[in-house]
Order: sequence, then C-alpha cells, then structure tokens
Amino acid sequence: MSGAPAPDSAAKLDIVDAMRGVAALMVVVYHARAEYWVGTGATWAANGLTSDPGVLAGYASYPFSYGWFGVQVFFVLSGYCIHRRFAFELAADPDAAIQWRRFFVRRFLRIYPVYLCALILTGLVDGIYLRQGGTIAGGEVSWGAFLASALTLQGITEPMFGTNTVFWTLSIEVHLYLFYPLVFAINRRAGAGSALAFAFAVSAIYVALYLTFGWSRYFPQGHGGGPIFLPFVFMWTIGAYLADIEAGRAPRLDGPLWHLLWIAALGGGFAVHMLTGEVASALPLAVGAAGLVLWIMQLPHRMPVLVARVMPLLVWLGVGSYSLYATHRVVFGMINVSGFEGQSASVLKFLVAALLAVVFARLFYLGVERTSLNLSSRLRGRGRPVAPAIPAARDTPRT
Repeated sequence: MSGAPAPDSAAKLDIVDAMRGVAALMVVVYHARAEYWVGTGATWAANGLTSDPGVLAGYASYPFSYGWFGVQVFFVLSGYCIHRRFAFELAADPDAAIQWRRFFVRRFLRIYPVYLCALILTGLVDGIYLRQGGTIAGGEVSWGAFLASALTLQGITEPMFGTNTVFWTLSIEVHLYLFYPLVFAINRRAGAGSALAFAFAVSAIYVALYLTFGWSRYFPQGHGGGPIFLPFVFMWTIGAYLADIEAGRAPRLDGPLWHLLWIAALGGGFAVHMLTGEVASALPLAVGAAGLVLWIMQLPHRMPVLVARVMPLLVWLGVGSYSLYATHRVVFGMINVSGFEGQSASVLKFLVAALLAVVFARLFYLGVERTSLNLSSRLRGRGRPVAPAIPAARDTPRT
C-alpha cells in the first residue's frame, strides 16, 4: 500500500493486548467453571448463606457465567486491529489500496499454524478419552469433521471437531476476512459511516430472516453463533470504525447520549442473549462491546497509576491469548483423560484447570505461535505490525 503507516502507538496496542488477555481469560474460566464446578444453583441448595470461604468464592465467581461475552469483545477488537493500519493509509491517501494476496497470505500464516496444531491435539486427546470409554458432547471425532474444520466449514457440512467447540468463532473470523474486501471498498469509496451502515444492514437483514423463518433448522450441526458469519459483520465492522475514528476518518463517539446508548445496548444484548442466543443478540452486543472497548482504551488517561500496575501482567496474558483460546479445551481434555473429569463442589478444581490452561498456552505460544508470528511478520516488511487475528497477539513475537 502507499501512504504513511499507522502511528507507532505502543500504549494503545498494549491496551488492546490487555483486553484480549482479559477476554481470553473470561472465556477460559467460563468453560472451566461449567466443566468442573457444580454451579451456583447446586451450591446454594447445599449451603445457602454461609461464611465458608470456599462457598463464598463460588458465589463470587458468578460473573464468569457471562464469560461468553469475551467472544464479542474479540470480534470488535479483530475489526479494529485488522483495519487500523489501512484506516491510517486511507487518511493519508484516499485512493490507497490493499495488496489482497499479501493480506490473505499473512492472515493464513497468522491463524492456521496455531489452528491446525490445536485441532490435531484435540483429536489426539479426544481419541484417547473415547477409547477410555468417555463421551463427547457438542462435536465429533472423525476425519470428515476434521477436514470440515480445517476448511472452516464446521457446522455447515459436518459437526464441530471434538470437544474444541470454541473454533466456531475461528470459522466466523476467516469468513469475515473474506468479506472484508467488500467492506473496505465501500469504506474507501463512500466513507467509514457508509461502510458501517452497510454492515448493519447486512447483519440486521440476516438476523430478521433467521428469526422470522427459523433458519436455525437448516444448520442442525451449528454451534454457538455459527455457522453463518453474517450476524457478526456489524460487530466486526464497528471495530473497524473505531480504527477510522482514531485515524480521523470518522466522527468521535462521545457524549452522554453515546454512553447511554452503548450501556443500554450492552444490557439489552445480555438479556436477548440469555433469552434467545448469540445470533439475535449480535446487533445490540456489537454496540455494547464497541462502547466498552472504547471506554477501556481511555482508562490510561483516567486511572494511570492503576493501569500501569496491572498492565504488564495483562499484556503478557494478551500476547498469548490466541494460544490460550485455542488450547484451553485441549487442556481440559487432558485433565479428563487423567481421570479427574466431572464436576466438584469445590471451586478449586475449576481454578486449577484454568491455571493449567494458562501455563500450557504459554508453552504452546513459545513452541508454535511464535513461529507463525515470525513467518507472518516477515511478509510485512518495514513498519510496525498492528493487525492481529482474533484473538491473537500482535503479528510479531514478544516475550
């Protein structure tokens, strides 16, 4: 591309890394909590009001029952990070164009090494568990399911592969990349606002048709919000819009009305999600997640001391967040293979499972993901890489 590169705003990128780290940990604890703890209802029925620290810790973990929201944050951050460099390019040169072949090669190298390794590990661990007499819910261990997942067609042509059902989001992410050239063309020709309006129309029309005609029956093997990416086009593009704001190509989102809007959308989105699911809630949660991301980006100016103290740990977690997201289900599978499957009345079990997932993910990052980061960064040439995959770290290795 021609034009000036995006500014080297290390503090901004650290905030993004930190948000990815928190979002990934939210998802991991959400899954660990459901897998290895009996839950709030059973704990309350057995203990009620008590001073037992273990029971109180279980009650305190209730917010993590909404850890699925980390996925929505990932989609917004993905749109922001993928588009950020190009937003600054367009600000410098309205006729700037993307070298699409290079873009997609880099996206492939960034995503697929980690993705395929995690799929293989999932098959190995789940295969052992099945031979031990265990059962798997939500997925299937077969060559057909593996091939469908490798081609990001899980839930469309085959069930999800094994227990790593979180990968429905990776298929959505890849399909959003394929859709991005159209969004970018509208953005370059008509502006960021028009691209966002187009994305909203695409997502709104699909959600309306999905709910009106019961399209879920056409995808009996779908999981989460998949297999169709269209409900998340607006969510991803509103993240790109945040990058356009930063580049000076779109009006700032600020003021009491904006804050009222995104907070109301966040609350309404949570309610819709709990009542109907991820597809119907995608539109309000897009606004809510974007508002939350924008608010968090401003925290270093509001609470500089607090942010400075916790930032290094959160950035460390965020750098390996893609590995954490991709492998935490594998770690849970290893725990189950070792004979420690099943729910416990103690929160200690799910906390240990989450901690083991973080440790394994770091080793996986050092052994696998950093290699793909090196391959991806070599294709950029000069300039600071700023376009990580969902929910990956920057396209350059960090220790």
